[in-house]
Amino acid sequence: MVLYRRAGATCSPDGHTYRVVVNGDIGMLRSPFLHDDRKPFSRWLKAQQHYIVLEGQKLLASDPKKLDFPDRVRRLRIIAPIAVCLYCLIYRGGILDGWPGFYYAFQRTLVEAMLSLYLIEEDVRRAVRKLKPRNTVLPEPVERVTEHRP
Repeated sequence: MVLYRRAGATCSPDGHTYRVVVNGDIGMLRSPFLHDDRKPFSRWLKAQQHYIVLEGQKLLASDPKKLDFPDRVRRLRIIAPIAVCLYCLIYRGGILDGWPGFYYAFQRTLVEAMLSLYLIEEDVRRAVRKLKPRNTVLPEPVERVTEHRP
């Protein structure tokens, strides 16, 4: 959803993003819409760290049967980064875009690898909790996010 009147729409959180529901007709734009969101790599990486926590919490808390196909693939941990790289380079044609296509594909692959590591870390944390006596204190993850404010 790119252009809409706020009065006729509602937003609901969905992982690191929001889903827009419009009350009324939805159409397609007749021309491309350029979204240029270039930023320094350090700023991009910091934002991704925040988004990974939100996405990870969403994936772990959701019923896998109710997730869409891409999110079900993301729950596979090891497969997701490889699948995203192939998706960006081959299916979406990024390989034909030269360096910008590779750069985007590698960014997406890095983010998926980081998300996979977050999910694996949570798996290990849960397994350790089951093994440890109840009075043992485990360190909490570095960041816990319960709400994202745009």
